Amino acid sequence: MVSKWLVLLTYSLLLYVGSSLFAILLKVCLVNDKFAIFTRAKFWHDWLAGVGGEFLNTWLLLSLVLLIAALFKSSGAAVAVGIIGYFVLGMVNIPMIALIRKYTWLKWNPLNMFDFSAQLGLPTLSKITKLTDVQLFWGNLAYIILFLVLGLLFFRRREV
Repeated sequence: MVSKWLVLLTYSLLLYVGSSLFAILLKVCLVNDKFAIFTRAKFWHDWLAGVGGEFLNTWLLLSLVLLIAALFKSSGAAVAVGIIGYFVLGMVNIPMIALIRKYTWLKWNPLNMFDFSAQLGLPTLSKITKLTDVQLFWGNLAYIILFLVLGLLFFRRREV
């Protein structure tokens, strides 16, 4: 299981670093004279924060997928649960906002953590999530670690 983590970490780092470098290369080659982004520190800060937020959201999703895969003996069942869960979670997000307003402790649920990268780009989203950027960052890390550890425990107890 740890080897899967390392492979996914390597691939995701390569993907994010590679796509970021490719985006900069395209910017320099195609529209360099149109935008002066290299002299704007705020642009770089916002862009790197956005990429970092997306990376954390990707890992939150990956850790959840690995947990689901470890829970089921059949890979087909894990895939079906993952696909259905993905669409159900999208529908649950709107009622979750109303529930967070009513029950403040719900702001720490894993669904709310998926709003991290969106909140980095749109700070007013903190009124909906009821969490600061720093709280969302640490919440993401905590859930990633929790899901990975639970996945590892279930994987070790599974009969192969």
